[in-house]
Amino acid sequence: MKHLWVYFLWLIWIVPSLFVACDGWDEHYSTDPNLRLTFSKDTLSFDTVFTTIGSATKKFMIYNKNKESMNIQSIMLASGGESGFRLNVDGRKGDYFDNIGILGEDSMFVFVEVTVDPLASNQPLLVQDSVVFMTNAGKQSVLLEAYGQNVHIYKGGWDITH
Repeated sequence: MKHLWVYFLWLIWIVPSLFVACDGWDEHYSTDPNLRLTFSKDTLSFDTVFTTIGSATKKFMIYNKNKESMNIQSIMLASGGESGFRLNVDGRKGDYFDNIGILGEDSMFVFVEVTVDPLASNQPLLVQDSVVFMTNAGKQSVLLEAYGQNVHIYKGGWDITH
């Protein structure tokens, strides 16, 4: 019975302490217009993407090297998703994201895939777009480019492209 009383007092002390310790998780984003994001790459290139197959997934990192947390008001494809590029930002798929928080001295992955639109021509083509980031500092971007080739794939003498 004596030990039960000690455990009860321990719980009365530890539970409120946990709530106080978690108070910092409610993020307050800086409004400083001088804070900028940095990126692991300024250009993300895909080499020879077959039009009917699509690309491998590539990635780049967003870094907040500032001490303060930042709110990224929007992350979007400049083309609005018409170029064939697809994004996955912080685990979410889409071509437009808003109000993405990034803690101070933290980073975030951006995964990119592309499917190049097939053309009647067999000549290589270049598809470009960019990922645009809007923050308090204004507009920043990472260029996306893919070289596509319209090909026919044969297996066992049969064209399996279509």
